[in-house]
Amino acid sequence: MRILVLHGPSDPPESNERLEVVAKQLGIELAISRADDEPGLRAALDQHIDGIQGVVIGAALCRETYALRDAFKAVHVPVVEVLRSRPAYTVALRLMVEMLRHPDA
Repeated sequence: MRILVLHGPSDPPESNERLEVVAKQLGIELAISRADDEPGLRAALDQHIDGIQGVVIGAALCRETYALRDAFKAVHVPVVEVLRSRPAYTVALRLMVEMLRHPDA
């Protein structure tokens, strides 16, 4: 299972290390991308879409742009939006894995 994590410009890069530890514990692979603007986030989504089962992204990033929200609707994979904090990203990652492993729960 592979999850795409999208970081915006204000997300701390050190959170990636913690996410990688959690991903290893869960037995999943992460694709982590960071962008300073919507076109960069869209490019990351386009680059990884064929190999992912879900997306975790900062909630503020999705509220700021209709185009990015529309892109997520079009990809047909679960998207979990989180507040921009390290614990929230790891909780969202765990939630995403549970949703994908047990879709009928």
